[in-house]
Amino acid sequence: MRKIKKLIRNVKIFYQHKDRIKDIQNEIQKELGSIHFKFASFGGADINYYVLRNNKKFGMLRLAIADKEDKENIAIIRLNKQKRLKKEYQAYSLGSKHSLTPAVLYYTTDALVCEYLEGERVFDILQKDKSKVWDILISSIKIYHNLHKLGITHLDATLKNFIWIEGQMKVIDFEYYAADNFTIEEQKAYDYVRIIEHTLRAIPMKYQNDYQKCIEVLDEVVPEEVKSVNFVQVAQWLKNIENYPIYPMLKKRIFKQLEFNTLGKK
Repeated sequence: MRKIKKLIRNVKIFYQHKDRIKDIQNEIQKELGSIHFKFASFGGADINYYVLRNNKKFGMLRLAIADKEDKENIAIIRLNKQKRLKKEYQAYSLGSKHSLTPAVLYYTTDALVCEYLEGERVFDILQKDKSKVWDILISSIKIYHNLHKLGITHLDATLKNFIWIEGQMKVIDFEYYAADNFTIEEQKAYDYVRIIEHTLRAIPMKYQNDYQKCIEVLDEVVPEEVKSVNFVQVAQWLKNIENYPIYPMLKKRIFKQLEFNTLGKK
């Protein structure tokens, strides 16, 4: 029933905005030339399309529809379409220069087209061989470290947003942005802990004890000012980390304020 309601809602959104959708697509065609669009998915407040040239996937269009005021007391948001598209545009513009993200092909306040990455989701790769978990996590941590050096945070840290292409991992989907009181140091710390927490949910316990190298890499790349932050504002998305063997060492050596008896309390 929930899926049916969601489908009905999405169809209503599409028909309410179909004229604007067509106008934006026409504008993109003028800019990028002989292309056409194929529906890919509804992504929350956005509609996603494959952009095809000569019937081959060429880019991905995120077309922002919903636009709402930011909610108070939420650290991570994606309600305002201008803010989320700007965040993604900036991430791709900088990240692509260092082969960390796809490149931007077109951008306005309503739409963003990035290059299409013809690769495999890293999450799917891990599902085929869960023994790779720590190698993959270490690679993702190093990528976040490189993004953070550019001033980019992700805020949607899941391996479903990593693509394996031509022997390397790249990151997609940067539409979440931070509230004004969620500092850049807190954002960076959240990226690191979130990717570990979210990944380990799907990993059998027999693969979870070989975390020492991951701790060493974190100790090397995480700056002291990031290690010292608290996680009060994002506790709801991280609390499962305490169930995994890495948690005691993660708290002892890296994030000393990763305290779950106080998280969420102000």
